[in-house]
Amino acid sequence: MAATGSPLASFVKYFDPRRKVGSQSERPGISVADGTVTLSGYHNYKIAGGKVDKAGLAKKYRSLFRYFSANRAVFGPTASLLDIGCSGGLLCFLAKESGFAKVTGLDHDPEYIQVVQQASRESGLAIEALVGDWKDAAGTHDVVCVLALIHWIYSLTGTEGSFHSVFRFLRERTGRYLLIEWVDPTDPAIGIKHHISANPELHREPYERERFEDAGLRYFGSIDAKIDTTPTRCVYVFRKQRRIFGHSGVVSFGETAVTKRFHNDVIKHNPGMIQRERKALAKLAGVPGIPYVLASDDHAIHMTFAGEKLTRANLPADAEQQARRLVGALQRHGIRHNDIHRDNLLVLNGQVQLIDFAWACGTDDPLDFLPKSIGVAYGVRAEDDPIDDLTMLLRSIELMRGGQQA
Repeated sequence: MAATGSPLASFVKYFDPRRKVGSQSERPGISVADGTVTLSGYHNYKIAGGKVDKAGLAKKYRSLFRYFSANRAVFGPTASLLDIGCSGGLLCFLAKESGFAKVTGLDHDPEYIQVVQQASRESGLAIEALVGDWKDAAGTHDVVCVLALIHWIYSLTGTEGSFHSVFRFLRERTGRYLLIEWVDPTDPAIGIKHHISANPELHREPYERERFEDAGLRYFGSIDAKIDTTPTRCVYVFRKQRRIFGHSGVVSFGETAVTKRFHNDVIKHNPGMIQRERKALAKLAGVPGIPYVLASDDHAIHMTFAGEKLTRANLPADAEQQARRLVGALQRHGIRHNDIHRDNLLVLNGQVQLIDFAWACGTDDPLDFLPKSIGVAYGVRAEDDPIDDLTMLLRSIELMRGGQQA
């Protein structure tokens, strides 16, 4: 029990006064006639012949169904999905129809869960529906969905007050992918229900989109997709995976793309890093062996997948010739990389790939902004040696070919 005077002592979980069993004012309903199951309330839809009638569905649900269906092979034939805060069960039935082997819905509103359970029995789309708080989710599921919930559990039906605590818990329940909807503070529902302002004493960090993304990336590693739902809402697809930490940022590997997110202190104290990388990659667009930029903003660069780490085992036989061609292409486009070593070399389909242009500049630019020790720790140059792209690249390959750590 919370101590007297603590923020939790004054907190009372929100239940809509018109129903007093959940957070939605709409009362759930269900009818079955001629093989068609019709559900009403927060969600209004029909199921017939084992399929959800898509006509009239909101953009969010049509987009998510297309996303599930398009990635059926990625999820696999035995994939499970958990929908936390399932309400009337619409997403659960769409997920089941799209091919998920097991679908579970969880909601704190018992009346909605009763309706979903009946729909499961009558519709031919068998799912599991459970009553419980969002943290009552048990086990691990391949895909976890948390739609239109973050603003509730922040400080109205929950006491989190922190994105980090939300994502920390969800990581434990997520096997592969987390779909979670960001709801902006300017969203009309927040203005009506006062989700964020009702219990501000519970907040341990500001309710801001940047902090939401930072927490998601910290605990999951990659944003695989963003699905716009309304002007103030967006479903993020986070992929649970490893991340690589570097001097300038965090590199996260998705299924088809790579995201480099720059540390906040780098953006604040050395904004030139992200500017240099964006400028260099823009000039080198289309050059073989260089990632292609898909999108970028003030904090991150999203690029095409550039392969695996270059090692002695996958080093191409013609790596030296490729190195000369690659550096020649940089020179023709007026770019110097300046920081070539083993950690900035990948290989994709037999092609050496060069990444991380945070220290890049033009071929005629002065190099006085570069650290004197650049490349020294990797053995590709001595501190008094000139900073030369071709020499550093060939030296990296030489050390790899000899089995040494470049």
